[in-house]
Amino acid sequence: MFAYVSRSPKSFRANLAQLLKEDSILTNADHYSLTTSNASARAAAFHERWVIGYGHSSVAEHSVAHLGMERISRLASAQLELANPFLSFTEYSQRYQKPKRGHYVVPTGLSPALCVEYKATMEALYDSYEELYLGLYKYLDQSEPQIPNENEKQRQVRLEKKAFEDARYALPLATFTSLGLTGNARALRDCIAWLAAADEAEVRQMAAAMEAEVQKVLPTLLRHSQPSVYQKSWQAQLTAAFQRQPEPNDAADRPAVQLLRYSGQGELDPQRAAIDILAAAICASDVCGDSEAVVAAALEGLGPHDTLPEAFCWINYDALLYVSEANWHQLLRHCRGMRFQASPPQISNGYTVPPTLLAAGLEGILTKAISHSEVLYKRLYNEVPSTAGYAVINAHRRRVRTLVDLRQLYHLVNLRLSNEAQWDIRQTVSQLYQRVCEVHPRLCQQACRR
Repeated sequence: MFAYVSRSPKSFRANLAQLLKEDSILTNADHYSLTTSNASARAAAFHERWVIGYGHSSVAEHSVAHLGMERISRLASAQLELANPFLSFTEYSQRYQKPKRGHYVVPTGLSPALCVEYKATMEALYDSYEELYLGLYKYLDQSEPQIPNENEKQRQVRLEKKAFEDARYALPLATFTSLGLTGNARALRDCIAWLAAADEAEVRQMAAAMEAEVQKVLPTLLRHSQPSVYQKSWQAQLTAAFQRQPEPNDAADRPAVQLLRYSGQGELDPQRAAIDILAAAICASDVCGDSEAVVAAALEGLGPHDTLPEAFCWINYDALLYVSEANWHQLLRHCRGMRFQASPPQISNGYTVPPTLLAAGLEGILTKAISHSEVLYKRLYNEVPSTAGYAVINAHRRRVRTLVDLRQLYHLVNLRLSNEAQWDIRQTVSQLYQRVCEVHPRLCQQACRR
């Protein structure tokens, strides 16, 4: 019915009446006979012609599926969340829940001896996690002041969550996660095709399972969800280009946030150049009179929950980040307006130690976990390279290239510099904000509004 909007002068009501008359739409009475109904056959024929034949894929965006996904690794969930920007996710949070012992993925292709070593390392990493959790809880119980009107049970829950938050830095990417996914048929089709060409067997199996479930409700729209020759070739080249390094390198000593390129760069006055670009975008022109006044008017009265006009997307920042896996998963899941290109999980970019672990004198437990992780990583890398990422833990840093516009930066800074934000992502956003303020101080002075 929505597809008729572009070619029919009739109202929605009139088109609906026509479709019902032709028996082209399901009613409540025949809802459960989907596979045998005339409506199903006509819908399939319609989509074969318009969506597949003519390439009007936007029609497929009106059909939506919701998937509940369980017992996939954190490694696989990150691949999924990178696969398409038009999917929405809510994922199991290791900040608020304690994963169970033994809940991890064992990748295929390992030799019997390496499989034994793999499982032993997973157990050792969970031992470190529990040791950190207990040590953190004890430290917090002694150091955290009582909140007014907080009873003992409430205090216990609060301290448990704070202990979960930093103990999780010892957990490997093999750990199980669960997530809820919502996507339209077009985004799901492209996502599944991309995942089906992945290096990891688990990710390819996940793509096949997703396709099988979505086919039950959107059978025709998932045509062409298999990876093309180009996608397979590009994925292979991408894997080769990243060259997972089994040894640490000087990346561990590089700044956590580097601003590589930005609007107005190379101009005598980069900020003035950026303001001119923004003002011209606001006015939908290539020139604008009083640029400062135009930009000031666009920012006037901006409240803590307001979204900036689309024109602010014309100002861009290209940055290189070195962030912990724990931080990376938050950025990826919550910052859907940013563009990311990430390296595979590696041990060569250093690691992050939560400040509370340092204050509690528990750093040694985490470094022991890192040592177990890196020994296994090297063994996996030498025997089955595509499985090495499962040994990486949340403390290890990942190299991420990101492209963020000024509109998204305002949202990011406003949300992630608040007191409620987790310390690691708050630190990264703060450093990104500082880098931007160094080149465009007047443009972003109202970003932090909460």
